[in-house]
Amino acid sequence: MSDNAIIFQRILNYEGKLFETLREDEVPMALEQAQGYVKSGFVFTAPDLIEQRINHPDLNHPFWNRYTTLTEENRIEETILTFHGGYVFNTPKRIKTAISQGLINGAGRLTDKEIKILKASIKKGAIQDTQIPIINYGDFIKFTRFQILELPRPYGVSMPLSQAQQLESKSHPLSTLGKSPLFKVRAGGNDQANIYLDILVRLGTESYGNRYGFQEEGAGLLLVVNDDFDYGFYGGHLGSHALFFGVKESAEGATKNFIVVNPNLTEQLETIKTAVKSLETLCK
Repeated sequence: MSDNAIIFQRILNYEGKLFETLREDEVPMALEQAQGYVKSGFVFTAPDLIEQRINHPDLNHPFWNRYTTLTEENRIEETILTFHGGYVFNTPKRIKTAISQGLINGAGRLTDKEIKILKASIKKGAIQDTQIPIINYGDFIKFTRFQILELPRPYGVSMPLSQAQQLESKSHPLSTLGKSPLFKVRAGGNDQANIYLDILVRLGTESYGNRYGFQEEGAGLLLVVNDDFDYGFYGGHLGSHALFFGVKESAEGATKNFIVVNPNLTEQLETIKTAVKSLETLCK
């Protein structure tokens, strides 16, 4: 791993660093280092990484490495909950606990309390107490790329298990993959997923992996975005090695809309519109 900061671009230029461990059972160590660096900044989610791959369509660029992301996928009965920014397994301590209690095919076991909270939150559209929004897939897929960009961190997307498993857990032709709801959520919405598919075509690949580990109810893991296109997206083993990317809070343009309260969806959209107007003003 290089100690050099990587300069990248969203709307403004800002910087971040790689945090890697090649030792087994050290996902918590890499995450601890990344979160210690970012302070109140953020660790890349899968959509963050896909956005930067789109901006840097060069396989030699560091963003085309294999990354563990702070995108978390949980199975709650017949529902898949994807949290961009994490929820349960978003701290080194919680991941260490999961490892010590025994993983299920690489996934961490949710506690009875966590399962109860998530079940209630699916119905309410938000996590109790923290008020993290949970958007059902039918609404999420209608959001534009810029609306998704300005959603508060973390946010969740829910979909039926049958919808998440619409395509098998394997590599698929790009034309088929573009129809997968799970792929669209992982990539950061419909617009960004389609742009990413276009980039993959330009890079000469004909297929891409969209693998998952939803076998066990009441378990969750972090999403890995691979450098091997055959694997593409897949649920990462919490007891494996990891590479995270952290963005420091003081870096120019790194400020995110971290959620404190839970506005309803209409209020969220108004917040998004205001944020977009502010960014447009900055860019003039």
